[in-house]
Amino acid sequence: MSAAPLAPPGNIRIKEPWTDIEAGRPEYRGSGFTRADVVERERDFIDYMESAGAPIGGTTGAGGGSPKFLLREDANGRLHAEGWLEDSRTRRCILVKLPYTDSENSRMLARIEKVYSAHNINVHGTLLKHEDNLRLIGRYSSSVTADALEYLSRDLLNQMLANTDNHGRNTSLLKTESGITLSPVYDVTAMQFFSGDFISELTRWTPDLATLEARIKWTANELKLGETVLRQGLSLLSDSTRQLDVLMKDLGVPEQIVRKSASRRAKVQSELEALT
Repeated sequence: MSAAPLAPPGNIRIKEPWTDIEAGRPEYRGSGFTRADVVERERDFIDYMESAGAPIGGTTGAGGGSPKFLLREDANGRLHAEGWLEDSRTRRCILVKLPYTDSENSRMLARIEKVYSAHNINVHGTLLKHEDNLRLIGRYSSSVTADALEYLSRDLLNQMLANTDNHGRNTSLLKTESGITLSPVYDVTAMQFFSGDFISELTRWTPDLATLEARIKWTANELKLGETVLRQGLSLLSDSTRQLDVLMKDLGVPEQIVRKSASRRAKVQSELEALT
């Protein structure tokens, strides 16, 4: 059989391995496997299936630590690898997702909570307010001042880098033995110029907090923080972003993106400079 992915992400199949399966399907007489085989063997089940002559198509998530694969169930409740059981003999299709491995990376993943989850929201695409995310920081963070300043800085950088993909799964809280803080930043790219579906900002400020000055005052008042500390911290950010256009070009960011986002970047930089 061709050593190639049978079922990559999406509703497609790779021709060569799928052709081999189609050719062998009429002769397939495998007895299949029980649910107990899957549950008890867990990760060994994949090797077990292959050693039994039933190649399996699937994928992994969470850095390879959470295998996922497709199975088909026959009329007797026996499970077969995707593709081998004909449609006429298939009672239903099942997606199996194994739990994370007990590794340090997996334990770290388990400590990360998206802000959607922290807000008890289970519908992706729900609109959020920056103020509510900052209230989460005020309620749970072990370093409220540092995290509030970091949150405000990230929002400004998202604006300067034309990253509109700021939904509630792209900001997380990291839980460790020493406390709760914002997780390291991730998924930052110029989605405002994404060539596919338009990516709109799903986390926004209320209209009366349209300016940076207003946001600083609100954050200081709401979270009982020193306004001077926030202003000074954001002033330091302005030192780092002053040459951002040059840095983006040096790093190979397409000229079109640099040019199109320049006016937005200049506006934010002007607000930062006004803090000094």
